[in-house]
Amino acid sequence: MYNRWGHLVWKGNQNTEDWRGEVTEDVKWNGSISVDGTYFYLLFLNDPDYPKPLQGFLYITR
Repeated sequence: MYNRWGHLVWKGNQNTEDWRGEVTEDVKWNGSISVDGTYFYLLFLNDPDYPKPLQGFLYITR
C-alpha cells in the first residue's frame, strides 16, 4: 500500500496478515494508524497470464 505521496506504508504477501490501516514500512511513522485518505496498491500475481501488476486504490475514513 502506498500513500498519496507515493510512500510505501505496508507490504505483504500470502503469509502476511491483512492490512489493518497501520504503517509498517516507514521508519518515521512505523506502528501508527494511517490517516484518512486515498491509498494505492500494486498486486503482483505469480501467474504468467498476468505479467503486469493489478492496481487500484481505496479510501480510508475513520
